[in-house]
Amino acid sequence: MEQQIHRLFFALLPDTATRAAIADAAGVARAAHGFRGAGIDVSRYHMTLQFLGDFPAAPHAEIERAKTAAASFKTETLQFTLDRIVSFGRGRFPCVLRASAQTEPALRMFWQRLYFALIRAGFSHKLERGFAPHVTLGYGDAPLGRELPIAPITWQVRECVLLESLVGHSIYNTLGRWPLQQTPA
Repeated sequence: MEQQIHRLFFALLPDTATRAAIADAAGVARAAHGFRGAGIDVSRYHMTLQFLGDFPAAPHAEIERAKTAAASFKTETLQFTLDRIVSFGRGRFPCVLRASAQTEPALRMFWQRLYFALIRAGFSHKLERGFAPHVTLGYGDAPLGRELPIAPITWQVRECVLLESLVGHSIYNTLGRWPLQQTPA
């Protein structure tokens, strides 16, 4: 019997309108590049902020530490733009949406605040030290030949979520949600 893997990570989840715009961009990517299989299911679109590890069982201690870190992570709402389709030239050749050069610095600052909150909670040995903000649309047999510009997709982020993925089952369990502070008017 194969052992279940529980993958723990922080992510941003798009709202309904943003999810629909991402699905439209996936159609453009599929037409231009093709995917192995059907691509990522619309319900699973997300932007990974920080991978916390793979575990053979639900990691209760890690989950509690992650929740503590997220509760201490205070930041204002965030808005950024996705404006191009690219592929990462490694392994399964992910075809992804990337953040615009103009809005990526705000995303990086957001990521860095979460990163330091997680370090304070004791996760430093497991954290990824780099961040390439993207949303995976599907996987191809080869890298995309060139970057494809798309109509900009504006993503208004209002919360950060802690997810558990049951690897191989296309299941995400939301373990916690932390609303971002509204910018004063």
